[in-house]
Amino acid sequence: MKIIRKITIILFYVILLLSPALMAQNTGDQPSGITEAEDIQGLAETDNPSARKLFDEAGEYYRLGKWDYAAANYIKIIKSGIENHIIFYNLGNCYFRMKKIGPAMLAWEKALKLNPGDIQIEQNIAFASRMIADKFEEPERHFLAALFSGIVSLFSVNGWFIITIIFTWLGGTAFFIFQTTSKRVLKRVVMYLVIVFILFIFTTGILTYISYNKIESENYGIILAPSVQVRSGPGNNNPVLFVLHEGVKVNVESEQGEWTRISVPNGFNGWINKRTFGLI
Repeated sequence: MKIIRKITIILFYVILLLSPALMAQNTGDQPSGITEAEDIQGLAETDNPSARKLFDEAGEYYRLGKWDYAAANYIKIIKSGIENHIIFYNLGNCYFRMKKIGPAMLAWEKALKLNPGDIQIEQNIAFASRMIADKFEEPERHFLAALFSGIVSLFSVNGWFIITIIFTWLGGTAFFIFQTTSKRVLKRVVMYLVIVFILFIFTTGILTYISYNKIESENYGIILAPSVQVRSGPGNNNPVLFVLHEGVKVNVESEQGEWTRISVPNGFNGWINKRTFGLI
């Protein structure tokens, strides 16, 4: 029982050690609706003063209610090569204030792709989804499948990779102690810890791989046009199957010229012009 108690205490401290890295996955926003952050990757004044200036100006524009000017600045930052979830999150808030649901949803979905599990981004998407005209009932998934998908989505690929590296370092440290200590009780405790860390490394390594494959294999888009006619084939001469409206998230399946085959959560599929939606 003493050994189990010691292992529990050590694991508790491991969780405390990891908590800053895990909490870093979620970034809060200010009451103004945009995120004010001093240490955004690529936006430090010493690294990119022009981008930092655009970011600060965008925040001031937002507070003044000049959302179109703020959005223009965020777009300039993105075009400069800086892609950060905070930038897309703020851009989505600007579009939402401008009542542009489609572009707002696209920006927020890109932010969520860069920072999976961010509660505030998910809340914004859920709130804006209620304003979209089209409602689809997704087929029910098995509880375990939904649970596993939720676990994978907790962190980005980089997040899972960092966690794997941390467990690898802790496991290596524990193994070193196991090899060098002469105390029988400590040796036994550390042996169990090494086994636990190996299991953690194996699990998080698999989650990293699955998360990476999920990003590579799945393509989604957001309808940007007020309404889009979904046709049975790639061309305006094909009959219209159904109509989608701005803000709807679609699964991108294939392309043919200017046309893209998409599907929606209820299983319906068809072809739309690629100019009517934006890729996430």
